[in-house]
Amino acid sequence: MKIISFILAMLIIGANKGFCEGQKSQKMDYIPKILFTLGYGTESNQIGIAPEDPTRGEGEGLGDGPLGEPLLDSEGNIYIGDCVNGKIKKFDQSGKLLFVTQDMGPEFYPQSFRIDNQSNIYVIGGLGGVVKFDNQGRFVRVINYDPFGYDEEKLKSLRASSPEIAEIPSFEDFPLIDGKGREYKVRYTTDYALDPDEISIVKEQEIRIETYSPNKKVMRSFILASIKATQTSQKLTGTPTLSFPDYKDLKFGLRVDFVDRKGNIYASGLARRNEPLVLKEGLYINSDIIVYKYDPQGNFITQVRFHNQPSVVPHHLGTGYIIDPSGNIYALQFHAEGMDVVKYKWKPIFKEEEEK
Repeated sequence: MKIISFILAMLIIGANKGFCEGQKSQKMDYIPKILFTLGYGTESNQIGIAPEDPTRGEGEGLGDGPLGEPLLDSEGNIYIGDCVNGKIKKFDQSGKLLFVTQDMGPEFYPQSFRIDNQSNIYVIGGLGGVVKFDNQGRFVRVINYDPFGYDEEKLKSLRASSPEIAEIPSFEDFPLIDGKGREYKVRYTTDYALDPDEISIVKEQEIRIETYSPNKKVMRSFILASIKATQTSQKLTGTPTLSFPDYKDLKFGLRVDFVDRKGNIYASGLARRNEPLVLKEGLYINSDIIVYKYDPQGNFITQVRFHNQPSVVPHHLGTGYIIDPSGNIYALQFHAEGMDVVKYKWKPIFKEEEEK
């Protein structure tokens, strides 16, 4: 019996040791996977690209931003606003085109849009109001609300008196609420200055997070990140410093975009490249989007980088990425022949995978 007990004990210790070693040989990180690719063009399964504007300087990119921000619905379908072709396109994760919104003419510019709980689509994009499509992409109506004078507080007051306006979902940033109902409020303190090229950039920025319980009590308050810039550099604390051989700066600073169900925090910055990345003649990438991931206490976890659109667009008009509740990142990655829709899946990386 003693011999059998000894053998069993050794087997258990060996199994535990192997388990612990297995735990040490892996880490969590993002693994990119291209879900599907859309070429440039005017067809339903393509993405429009603006013709080169001869009034722009060399390396300044193309026309207006070709795309609105991507969105996900509750089933994981992906919506992309094709601004050049004036349509919103819905795909499943295999790249199957589910529908294209009805043609609304050359003045329709679907850069900013939202989806309600029934998958109806609401677009601020011209036509004198908020354009509504049903969940099959069919035009419903233009809701008489001035998109150029958009004011969230004004919209809230109008919802009470107008059934049509009451339908419009919020176009503010996505609610920063985790899976336990805790809310994350962001306080920005930002100071701007001119760089040597007389372009306004963030000189100093501090981002403070306040976490509230579901009953609105303050749980914690902490500084997520801060930026300190001089004429020749821009240093981040709370995140890795940018590699300035590649980038000039985070022109707009950082912005907190999302919180996943576990309370991890996602912030992004638009990093201006020192030299444009030439995809092909007449098509340039001038900046990259850097997404920083933090845990609920504000500790930096990792970062993901991908190309911004092949033109310079105001950062607040679209993040260029979106996350699902599990913390997987969906991004649009441009190259010479088209645009990849990439899913960065949060998963364990085993030692064997790293070596590959």
